Amino acid sequence: MYIVRLLRFALSENPAFYLSSVVSLFSVALELLAMNALLPLFQIASGSDPPQSSIISKIFTFADIEMTTSSLLWFFLSVLLMRVVTQLFGESLTVYLGKRVLAQLGSQTFRQIVSSLSIREINAKSIGFYVGLAGDEAYRSSTLVITIMQFVSTAALAILYFALIATTSAGLAALLVLFLAICAFALMGSLKLSARFGARQTAESRLTNSIFLDAMNNLKAVRALSAESYVSGLYETALRNYTRTLFLTEELVILAKTTPVLVLLGLGCFWLYASEQTFEAIGISVIVTVIVYLMRFFPIIGECAQLAFKIVSNTRSGQDVTSMLKTTSNNTALTGIGKSVETIELSRVSFRFDSASTDGLMLMSNISFRLIRGRSYAIVGPSGFGKSTLIDLLLRFYSPTTGSIYINDVCAEEIDYKDLRKRIILVNQEPAIFDDTVANNIRMGAPSTIAEVFEASELACCREMIEDMPDGFETRLQYQGRNLSGGQRQRIAIARGLLRRPDVLILDESTSALDKVTQAQVIANILREYADKLVIFISHDPSITDLVDVVIDMQSVNQAVRS
Repeated sequence: MYIVRLLRFALSENPAFYLSSVVSLFSVALELLAMNALLPLFQIASGSDPPQSSIISKIFTFADIEMTTSSLLWFFLSVLLMRVVTQLFGESLTVYLGKRVLAQLGSQTFRQIVSSLSIREINAKSIGFYVGLAGDEAYRSSTLVITIMQFVSTAALAILYFALIATTSAGLAALLVLFLAICAFALMGSLKLSARFGARQTAESRLTNSIFLDAMNNLKAVRALSAESYVSGLYETALRNYTRTLFLTEELVILAKTTPVLVLLGLGCFWLYASEQTFEAIGISVIVTVIVYLMRFFPIIGECAQLAFKIVSNTRSGQDVTSMLKTTSNNTALTGIGKSVETIELSRVSFRFDSASTDGLMLMSNISFRLIRGRSYAIVGPSGFGKSTLIDLLLRFYSPTTGSIYINDVCAEEIDYKDLRKRIILVNQEPAIFDDTVANNIRMGAPSTIAEVFEASELACCREMIEDMPDGFETRLQYQGRNLSGGQRQRIAIARGLLRRPDVLILDESTSALDKVTQAQVIANILREYADKLVIFISHDPSITDLVDVVIDMQSVNQAVRS
């Protein structure tokens, strides 16, 4: 079913795969047509008369061409040339489309991760898992599509060669059937082993990615603890195990490809030893033709086995990718917010991370309050009393364990979460800065003009700072804003939030790194521009709490019991 889902996706996204299959099968037919010319060519070259009932004789008769050694040789070479050209085109098209599948799988998997998976699901696994999912496993799945397409044309070629051998020698065809049955039985165990190697590749690749990312994301802690050798050893061991599995998988493929040829040579030697027929009785032209057919047939069988091994070993590797493709959004909204957010109400809201267990720590308990448009709020309280959890619930990153949140008197669970997140914007204390220009970091995909970007940066008191950069708004920022101070990062993040003109603006300690003068100016700008909207500050700063209309102390409203 995994292969069916994968092929259905590949063919629906890339209909040109049908063309590549037709071209490949046509190319296979051309090779068989060229090979059919060998027997009459050898017969004429040896002084015998070619059979008039063969397809080659009929083609020459229809084209009114005399069948000679020269004309047969020209026919053989011309058709074989067409075979090579069509094979090149078909294989190139298949590989090109396969790489498109790689891009489609990787991008759609990434889109599902960032758009549809719940925060709870994402936190349940490591970042390395998702890196491997959109990277290594998408690559293996796209390679699987290419391999299946190649297997179809190669298997068709093997079947046609068998038919060609059967028309030349029925006895030899019967022996081939017996031989292939024995080989297939012997290879079944190897195919199962290949499947296990495929599953092991996936697990070891994820482990290697996780170790690398964990070490890089926590590099200061690693160095502070003098644990460089420890994490390097972990990575080296994981990588060595992964490469060993890759070698064993490839070795199985090599054995599958060469075993039929070895068996063929052994049977040939045995036949020469045991056969009582003379070459003269069989006919030298028939012997040479059959040898040519067999020399082509058995490598094709080996290639089929090689492709089968790749299919089996890669099948397990990409299952998580197709599960991501079939993941559908839980966005079954019954209603929208309307023109604007007028009220937000929490009604007896409680929350624990492990909602399925009664033993999990209760972070919020029985919280109720109401936020109204046109007012500004400061939410304060000691750490651990649910300030960050409240934001997560408002943005529907999580759902309340009990109770409900209402937007304009409509339960938030019934509202399109995409619409909700466009109306409610969060600016974090540690903002995300991407490896991109300043302007694009402020836009973050918002369809805004440069004038609007200028206006937002003006309100966030960072326009002058940005224009003093080497390339102004086109200055490229480093990963995580390494070339910016904490205050600069915060002001760019505030500009990013203001640019979207949300109904609700939440600032979670978002001015903590600013000097007092700049902080006061930024807050004044926000309160002025959002006087008719809803502004929420998460802060302990008295200079902020003194400016807002309402202060909500989470310690007093949160009735969570902690041991």
